Amino acid sequence: MLPEYTIYDLGMNVCGKKFILPFDKEKEEKEVVDKTLDLILDCIILYEKQPISIAGFARSDIENKYITIPCLYEGYDRQYPYDIVLEVFRIKYDSDQRIYFKDDKEKEVKNGQWMVAMCTENSEGELLQELIDINVIPKIIERMNLGEYTYKF
Repeated sequence: MLPEYTIYDLGMNVCGKKFILPFDKEKEEKEVVDKTLDLILDCIILYEKQPISIAGFARSDIENKYITIPCLYEGYDRQYPYDIVLEVFRIKYDSDQRIYFKDDKEKEVKNGQWMVAMCTENSEGELLQELIDINVIPKIIERMNLGEYTYKF
């Protein structure tokens, strides 16, 4: 069963950038994971100029709540391996604090809405991490149509 995280958990216990998935909260867990995986794989495969590619990924590689996709970043001198790590979860309100869609601060994200946390991991160091985060992640986020959220103050 996929986890449910509170707003406190989002800030303290969930790694990576968090986004609202474009799926109805009523969708079943397996369907949401499959659709999320389809979205990310389409983004990676269709990426212009091919700075990333999938290196031996299979759906059976998904363990527990994490989706880890091995990729290659095309540098000037060679290809660098890295992983895109996704964690699919639901938001669970446990207080009066709420999150809202960033583009519409009056539209509250519903309790139980599907969300995803995304980060990259590599063994080459922080500099490569920043390079991947700057050059790859924003395009994937845009193509996946992930919604950003904000807190209403």
